[in-house]
Amino acid sequence: MPMFERYMFADYSGDPDPKKQRCCIALWHSNGNDDPRPYKADAGLDRNRLREAVIESLKEATEAGDRMVFGFDHQFSWPVDLWDAAGIDDASWRDRLAELGRGTEGRPKLGCDVNALDFAESFNKWKSGSATTGPFYLQVSSSSRLGKEIPKGWQSKRKRFRLTELDCADGFPAMELGKDRVAGQTLCGLPQLNQMIKDIEEAGLRVAFWPFDGLDVSDEAYKGKHVGVEVYPSIFPDDGWPIEGQNADDNNARDAWKTVKGVAAWDNAGELAAQMDLSQLTDGEKSQVQLEGWILGVRPHVR
Repeated sequence: MPMFERYMFADYSGDPDPKKQRCCIALWHSNGNDDPRPYKADAGLDRNRLREAVIESLKEATEAGDRMVFGFDHQFSWPVDLWDAAGIDDASWRDRLAELGRGTEGRPKLGCDVNALDFAESFNKWKSGSATTGPFYLQVSSSSRLGKEIPKGWQSKRKRFRLTELDCADGFPAMELGKDRVAGQTLCGLPQLNQMIKDIEEAGLRVAFWPFDGLDVSDEAYKGKHVGVEVYPSIFPDDGWPIEGQNADDNNARDAWKTVKGVAAWDNAGELAAQMDLSQLTDGEKSQVQLEGWILGVRPHVR
C-alpha cells in the first residue's frame, strides 16, 4: 500500500531575477496513480510564490485527509566542513538554517532575497579576508568576484561534498557556483526552507523533513505527516517525455514531471519506503547525514 496520496516536486532556479525565475521554476504534482500535471498551468512561480504554492497544497492535502511527499532539486543542507567554516555547530539542521538567516557574528545574512553570488563573495571576505580564496568559487570565471580554482584547503572531496554526493555518480559540491551547478540554487533554497519551516509551524501543519527527522521514514517522527525531501531529477528516466501539450526542449518542466512520476511509481510499487531508509549507515555516518541531508534515490555505499 502506498505511503502517500499526493506527490509534488519542483525544478528550482537560483537566478536573481524574479522574471527569469518565473520562466524557469516548474512545479508538478499528481494524486495517487494519476499522471503528473503542472501546478496551475502558467502560474509563473518565483521562489517566494513557489514556497507559498507548496504550503497551499499541504493545507489542501491536510483538509482532504491525504498525505503528501514534496521536494525541490537543490541541496537541503551543507557538508559538515562548510557548516564548520560558517561557525555553526552543535545545533540541529533547523537551528542551523535559522542561524544562517540571522547572519550573526559578522557572517552575512542568508535571507529569501539573497543573490547567490553576492552572498558567496561576502562570505568569502568574512571568512578569509578575500573574495577569491574560498570556500565558495566559480566553476568557470571571467569575474574577479570569486576565484575559479578550488580554494586551498578545500581540495579534498570529503570537505567539499556531502556524504550523499560522494555516493552519487555525478553530484556537485555546495560551494561551486556556475552554469549547471547546484550551489547557487542551494544558497537561494536554504533560506526558503527556513521560511517554509516557519510557515508550516504558523499554519499548524504536520510536516517532517527526511532524513533530518529520522533516517527511516517508518520512524515515529514521520507517522501521519507530510514529508519534504531533496531530489535529483537525473536519477529518473526521461521515458515518455514530452507529454501532450509540453515542449520537448523544456528541461525544467521535464525534470519536475519525471521526478513526480518516478517517486509516485516507487511508492505505488511499494519501493519508496526502502529508498527512504538509511538505517544501515554506520553510527558516524548517521550523525553526519542528519546534518547534511540526503538525496532521495541515492543508495549508500558500503565503506
